[in-house]
Amino acid sequence: MVKSERWFYYLCLIGFLGIFSTTISKSPVLPLLVKNGLGGSDTLLGLISFFSPLAGVVFSFPLGFFSDRFGRRRLLIVSALIFTLAPLAYVFVTNPYWFIPLRFCHGLATAILGPMAAVIIVSRFSETKGEKLGTYSSATLIGRAIAPAVGGYVISLMALQTTGLFVYYSVYFVAFIAALPILFLVLLLPKDYSAASQKTIFSVADLWSALKNFVSNHLLFSTALVE
Repeated sequence: MVKSERWFYYLCLIGFLGIFSTTISKSPVLPLLVKNGLGGSDTLLGLISFFSPLAGVVFSFPLGFFSDRFGRRRLLIVSALIFTLAPLAYVFVTNPYWFIPLRFCHGLATAILGPMAAVIIVSRFSETKGEKLGTYSSATLIGRAIAPAVGGYVISLMALQTTGLFVYYSVYFVAFIAALPILFLVLLLPKDYSAASQKTIFSVADLWSALKNFVSNHLLFSTALVE
């Protein structure tokens, strides 16, 4: 198999495992843990659900900017570390309000993964980028689709054998095991996936200029607003 093809399947597996891990961490276990386990309210559940995608809304553009300066691979390593460590953090939460920053942080990993994977695919597979992007998207959607079913099965299975919070914590151990290969797969990606004109100096002026160029591109900006 050609190396580029092998790296593409690494990306698909990273996308599948990453989305599976973050989805199983919230559905259906998180509402059950917040309400039944820690006595949280419906309002708190709404706030927790809000802050996870907020990370993507707030950081997607700056992360794309930073990837051009520091490289895609470095940001993917940060994303992999969050995917791996975040599931373990859920186990140590005793106050349900701590799930708000935790879900925000977990959402940040997803916010990094999506744009970085897309940029890598488009830059490496210019002639077949539509096919490759579709395949990658399908891999992530499979992870998103099966995660709630697996999470529900684990909760049901553990409820027959034990009681207390461990019934819910067991799902996060599954999420951790699923996320663990991500770090090793990211490290297998070649370093030349970093931006060709990589800069290591951060400039607020450059970020502001990039933002103005983005807003001035009416087609791109309107598409982003719909998203």
